[in-house]
Amino acid sequence: MDDNVKAPSDPEVKNIVDKLANFVARNGPEFEKMTKQKQKDNPKFQFLFGGEHFQYYISKVKREQLILQDQKQKIAEQQAKIQEVITRQSIQTAPWQPQIQQQQQFQDKIKESEENLAKQKQMLLSQQKEQMESVVMSNRLDKIQDLAQAMDINLSEFDATLQAIIDSCTKDAISAGKQWIFAAAKSPQHAEVVAKYLLQKIAPKNIPFTTKLHLIYLINDALHHCVKREAKDLHTALGTVIIPIYCGSYLTANDENKAKLDKVLKLWATNHYFREGIIEQLKKPVISMSTYQAFQIKENHEAIQGVLASVQEKIKILEKQHGEYVAHMQYSNINSSYSNSNNSSSATTAVAATLQKQQQLQQIQIPHRFWKF
Repeated sequence: MDDNVKAPSDPEVKNIVDKLANFVARNGPEFEKMTKQKQKDNPKFQFLFGGEHFQYYISKVKREQLILQDQKQKIAEQQAKIQEVITRQSIQTAPWQPQIQQQQQFQDKIKESEENLAKQKQMLLSQQKEQMESVVMSNRLDKIQDLAQAMDINLSEFDATLQAIIDSCTKDAISAGKQWIFAAAKSPQHAEVVAKYLLQKIAPKNIPFTTKLHLIYLINDALHHCVKREAKDLHTALGTVIIPIYCGSYLTANDENKAKLDKVLKLWATNHYFREGIIEQLKKPVISMSTYQAFQIKENHEAIQGVLASVQEKIKILEKQHGEYVAHMQYSNINSSYSNSNNSSSATTAVAATLQKQQQLQQIQIPHRFWKF
């Protein structure tokens, strides 16, 4: 209210003005219009027609309107809070809530089973790869030993020569190894056995990198003399195994050891120890090794069928167990849902009660004071 507007000094007049202002604020200008018609000849209501205390009346109406607006806002906020509490409590105590929780637990268990199945499959496939590589190497060694025996190549003697290189990799050890290789590689077939045996010594993943590197240094020296002596048979044989030897070693090496292999490859490229196509393949160890392994699997298809069949059988068993578990869980879930269906009427009652409470809240209004003269 404007502080410059003075209230009526007569308590009776002030009471009339205040009550009318309050009621007009609550019921709108239509009530003021009705009052004017009824009280037009009453001197106590001359303030309605611009008489004394008119400004006080106008200010009082505005003040009452602000008070009512503030009250309505507070009540609306209280209603919203009450409704939120009722709704939350209704949801938390609803009969269907255990079913929702049970359904979530069901989904979590199924997901956990699926994740376990995926992990077990991955483990089996990883084991399958290792077993296939083992079969390939075992078959290759058997063939090498058979050929070596037929060609009178003493692999035990070769092993002893190679071991000296593996242990120390001295110039003398490398020279002795090179001499043994050239003495043994009497023909293309002999050279093939020597080259494949070198691959057999280097290829396994569990072989220390120093062993691989020392034998690659031996191959490097042999390549140099192949070019120098024009030993085409041995040169060709080494070319057939150099990709798995170099790329396999590169993929198991750390950065420091990869740098050492890079230097060797650069030397081979500079001296043209291999044709350009092979050099390019050696520069792409991941792709080249994958291609080589795929070829080995195809070449040893019959031998690795047992490994593939065994792993696939294990995977089928795991999938069957998972399927049976899911079916059991679904059956249990259906039975539980059926038993909980008896609570449906209670659930309906709870919802109805909640809605009724909300409707009652919506019907709450500000209490009116009755106008009396």
